[in-house]
Amino acid sequence: MAPSTALLLLVASALVDAGPGPADEPRPVAPPADDGADIVDGGVPAGIPGVTVSAKVEPDPVPFGARFELVVTVLRDRGQLLELPASLPAAEAAPQTGDPRRSVEELSLASDAGDAPVRVRETIRVPFLALALDDVSTPAFVLSAKDGSSVEVPSLPVRVADDPSLLVVGDAGPAEPGAMTLEPAAGSIAYRVADHRPFYAAGAVAGAAAAALLARALLKRRRARRPAPPAPPPPPPRPAHEVALERLEALLAAGLLARGETALFVERLMDEVLRDYLSARFALVAEARTTRELVAELLSVSVPGLDVRLVEELLGDADLVKFAKATIAAERAHAMAMRVKALVLATTPAAAPTRAGGAP
Repeated sequence: MAPSTALLLLVASALVDAGPGPADEPRPVAPPADDGADIVDGGVPAGIPGVTVSAKVEPDPVPFGARFELVVTVLRDRGQLLELPASLPAAEAAPQTGDPRRSVEELSLASDAGDAPVRVRETIRVPFLALALDDVSTPAFVLSAKDGSSVEVPSLPVRVADDPSLLVVGDAGPAEPGAMTLEPAAGSIAYRVADHRPFYAAGAVAGAAAAALLARALLKRRRARRPAPPAPPPPPPRPAHEVALERLEALLAAGLLARGETALFVERLMDEVLRDYLSARFALVAEARTTRELVAELLSVSVPGLDVRLVEELLGDADLVKFAKATIAAERAHAMAMRVKALVLATTPAAAPTRAGGAP
């Protein structure tokens, strides 16, 4: 054998024995089963027939304060879906920064697979942020199938490096003539700062409420010390003749005479119009007096236009209708109303009424 041929064989043998490095392969979810289960398409069987799951962290190591991803690779048949949980456990050292991204790649076409199902490779990428140097790990969670079977993706440790050079983009070679060279960006540093804004907001609301209560108390105290304004004087009473004429017009418009209710008409004419007018006009208590007593009282009043005989005649006719149940025609009842109206107009005051002897 030639020396060159022997050298080539030695190099090939060394490459075959070395195999892929540990950094090039994803970390298995669980160790292989002891019963000798066949491993399909690489990775580790997931406990679900035809499904193989593996996971790893990218990049490795992760710069402090930088974003990294948990990459879960699922080898399965097309149509055999695995669902993620609604939310992953939160961790302060490695908070999740976004929703998981899923992509599917077919490994064999339907025409090539024959009777075998089409195999796909599904990649699930969950983004995180490294906010600590020690004890950083990804959360553990469970992938569930439709038939109720599941596989657990365990927590993976994350190596975090406090090396700013890991955040700098590699050198692209010498700059072209006339080109401007930019300095690489400095590495980002994350700080944990306590959020006091809720306390500030609560303090502001409490202060505003206290100020409003104090202002209200001071205003109430000031109003209590202020003297009350004097009550307005009551309105002067309406003249007696205006009230009597208004009641008379309302009684005539009530339609009692048209309906034949003459007795009720005469009773209201005497009580609500004539007697009330005499009480208000001459300061008498006419409603509590009999006809004789009221006539005797009016004889002591000296007012122009006051016809005491007319008052006695009207009250006497009304007593016959009210107490003796005498009947009265509607025309006569209407005439009585006109006589009461004439009496009111005749005694409309031009000056204060006076009694006999000059007494007011």
